[in-house]
Amino acid sequence: MTHWLVLPSPFLGSPAYAPLVAALRAGGDDASVATYAEPPVAAELVDAWSSAAAKLDEVVLVPHSNAGYLAPVVSERRSGLPVVFMDAALPAPSGTSPLVPAGLRSHLAALADADGMLPAWSRWWPRDDLDDVLPGAWFDRIDAIAPRVPLAYVDETVDVPDGWERGRRAYLAFGETYAEELTRVRELGWPHRVVPARHLHCVVDPDETTAELRSLRALLGW
Repeated sequence: MTHWLVLPSPFLGSPAYAPLVAALRAGGDDASVATYAEPPVAAELVDAWSSAAAKLDEVVLVPHSNAGYLAPVVSERRSGLPVVFMDAALPAPSGTSPLVPAGLRSHLAALADADGMLPAWSRWWPRDDLDDVLPGAWFDRIDAIAPRVPLAYVDETVDVPDGWERGRRAYLAFGETYAEELTRVRELGWPHRVVPARHLHCVVDPDETTAELRSLRALLGW
């Protein structure tokens, strides 16, 4: 039986993924969301998530958003676990990779307070810009639980394993949020699916997300 281990974006926090975990379990799979100590530190996230994966059988890693940068390292630590990147960032093909694009880093620097802390992810853009991403009551739910993360986190880097793109990889995209990553996935020939949705579709529609994850699993024979 597959155990889907969701690797959460540090900017959303583990509780945001509880509906997805519940939907995966309701369909008969094992599932959990990896936890971590706050504030996040890249090396500590990798250690915590690798330790969580080591305690499970038949694991498929499901990193979302920023967690995608760290997933290849977690996979390598656990003998090449399969990874389904879920509307997630992809690190550099090799060498050292930043944890946010340069343009986003500049935007975030302007938002940090005097203590170097970022506002909750839901406060990074004007409220109206998130109407489609977090419809209805979802904005208040996420806004209430999204952690504040130090700007120092986005200045960290990760050393990615050589050849990580050749492992057991797939990609589930929600619309064009990660358009550059999706182009790269197609060039690499990874199995992938695209849902016409927005970045937090895994939160607001966990049932459809579950169906898409299972479709990829069937396609890959995992």
